[in-house]
Amino acid sequence: MRVKIAIAVGLLCAAAIAAALLASDKDQAGEIGPPAGRLGDGFLRFESDPAVLAPALLPDDRIVYGVIQNDSLRKLRASTERFSVRDSDGKRMVGSIRFAAGYAHGLYGAFQQPESDRRGELLRLGIAVVLESGATAPVTISYRVRDPIALPATLYFKRQPVLELPFELTEAATPSNAGATAR
Repeated sequence: MRVKIAIAVGLLCAAAIAAALLASDKDQAGEIGPPAGRLGDGFLRFESDPAVLAPALLPDDRIVYGVIQNDSLRKLRASTERFSVRDSDGKRMVGSIRFAAGYAHGLYGAFQQPESDRRGELLRLGIAVVLESGATAPVTISYRVRDPIALPATLYFKRQPVLELPFELTEAATPSNAGATAR
């Protein structure tokens, strides 16, 4: 009888642990993601209206840069590979994201980087970001529009929509030497 009770208690404990792991916000890489919910529920937001550029020779491309804020109560720790840009139907668009205010190059060659500095290098290059609740970071997001009907484009984090991206160009974002135009 005692053996049956011990087995039942063991099964209940295993089920509780499995449920707790499934409900956890951390994935296998140790990243913390957005709370469950819909777009606009308070995960990421632009601190103010971002600048939107279109390269002169690529009028369907957009480069959005500004400052994002972690508008949730949770820390965001993620790499850019966990983000994607998708159209209004949820289809992946050609795009990229960096959490850096400007261009930065690596300090080491591809095979010379010491393992102990990997995380710091990823943060410095804007390939990874750590944002406490309420903290801000510069961001540059680029994407290509194949079908204007599929707008608005949305930034996704781990398959969840987190930030709608603007398409309309801004006047203030026209650098005269970058080959970009604002209309």
